[in-house]
Amino acid sequence: MNSYPQSYNFYATSPSLPCIYSNFNTPSSSYCSCCYSSTPYYPQQTSPTFVFSPPTSPFIPQHTPISTPTVTTTQSIQTQQSSSKITRLQYTNKDRYILNELFKRTPYPNAIQRDLIAQQLGITSEQIRIWFQNRRRLQTQRDTGERLTTANEISALQQGKTYVNSNELKKLINEVAQYKNAPPRLRLNESS
Repeated sequence: MNSYPQSYNFYATSPSLPCIYSNFNTPSSSYCSCCYSSTPYYPQQTSPTFVFSPPTSPFIPQHTPISTPTVTTTQSIQTQQSSSKITRLQYTNKDRYILNELFKRTPYPNAIQRDLIAQQLGITSEQIRIWFQNRRRLQTQRDTGERLTTANEISALQQGKTYVNSNELKKLINEVAQYKNAPPRLRLNESS
């Protein structure tokens, strides 16, 4: 009549089958009347003792291996952070002086002009574009009085002036001025 094994049959009407509470390690006196038997649950014990343990479950393994966490040193953490961190380009005082001189003459360089400047300084055209964009923002802040020129900026530009060959700077300014009226998106290698 019943096709399930006896361990899955939890009907209280059958006195021969244990109750659903029989999975707990509780003394026999706390069993309900349907599963209480005259023989004690722990036959070797003389008096009932309370043993508290969680019920067993088919879904949770009873003996789970405990994994020990790996210990990382601060040096390995620093190398992980530094390898994932993008380094920011630090312009030299010489580069700043050249870029500021070019900014005075051409605040909005086109693609060919940016390519020429990037070749001269040894950086990418995208970095030049970002520098000019930031410099224009700085100029508007200075014009509105939001930000003033600091002494460090002035001294850095003066130091950069000493490292710049004036003939090279004039040559670069003239090359950049040649492409003043070029289409804004035309690249240097496409202009020939």
